[in-house]
Amino acid sequence: MNTNDPTELDLAAQAWSESKADEQSANLRRIEAEARILALVGAKEEGATTVKTEWFKVQTTGKLTRTLQADKLAEVFGSVPADLYGQVIKSVPSLNLAGLRAVEKTNPDAYSSFCRAIVTKPAKAAVSVELLGGK
Repeated sequence: MNTNDPTELDLAAQAWSESKADEQSANLRRIEAEARILALVGAKEEGATTVKTEWFKVQTTGKLTRTLQADKLAEVFGSVPADLYGQVIKSVPSLNLAGLRAVEKTNPDAYSSFCRAIVTKPAKAAVSVELLGGK
């Protein structure tokens, strides 16, 4: 085998690179098509707009993003009934992974207790490919 021949990993990395470029190109074309559709159909500030042609049913959906300003919540809490506050504002616990890892090292018993309330499952592995110069 010639040392200049690509390895199986080289071939897989090249296929990945080409596929990634195709994906990015397709994504740009889709974004351009969406912009044309939005220009033709329009979109409400919030809600759906539907247009049917002989061949397609096209729907645009306007969306608004709403985020809470945590520093203002205390004012709101004091000015509305508690049942209405609870109807609009959720208090949802979330996991602080850095804190969990620190507790794992410093307090194994507490870590074991936390683990009873945590579901852990594998996620998709990431792949990164970089073309090296001169190849």
